[in-house]
Amino acid sequence: MSRRRTQDTGFTLVEVLIALFIFSLISVGSVSALSSAMNGKAQIEAKLDAMTDIQLTRTLMQADFDAVILRPTRDSFGMMEPYVLRGGIDNLISFTRTGRPNPGGLERRGDLQRVSYVFEDDRLIRSSLSHENPGQNTATIDRVLLNDLDDVDIVFFTRGQQTAWPIIELAQGNGNNLIGAQVTITFKDGRILTQDFELSL
Repeated sequence: MSRRRTQDTGFTLVEVLIALFIFSLISVGSVSALSSAMNGKAQIEAKLDAMTDIQLTRTLMQADFDAVILRPTRDSFGMMEPYVLRGGIDNLISFTRTGRPNPGGLERRGDLQRVSYVFEDDRLIRSSLSHENPGQNTATIDRVLLNDLDDVDIVFFTRGQQTAWPIIELAQGNGNNLIGAQVTITFKDGRILTQDFELSL
């Protein structure tokens, strides 16, 4: 009786090396694709956040400018302010607005609010007083609207004139000719955002 010789089965070293090489190529491609997808997602989220901040800034400024009221105010020492609407370079614009919400009448205060827009440390800040006629210890509420800015400029337009000026001090009674403001925001990355707002005075 003869015994049949069996042949050993398995992979040669060359076949194993080729398989490992193919697997490494697939792994590198998968990791690269996953990394690109994650980077793309992060960039999209950053741009969406930036667009949300810009839209919120527009909404807040429009709501504030729509509610501007020319009303005498007092400073923290009780002296009458000579101007009820003013603007400049760093303190871009300050005014009193109406329509401040007081849900359920929880606080003993009116619906007026003193608001300022300030360009400081590369940021656009909306600063408001907790009372329209502040005392010496009246708290301010600061909200950073936009970051990484190179410049913020506001110019004001008058009725029947094409001129605009970057600094305004408007006393009560002479605000009928002021019809609008143009806000130009320059970001550090070179983007420029220009928005026109109507002033209902």
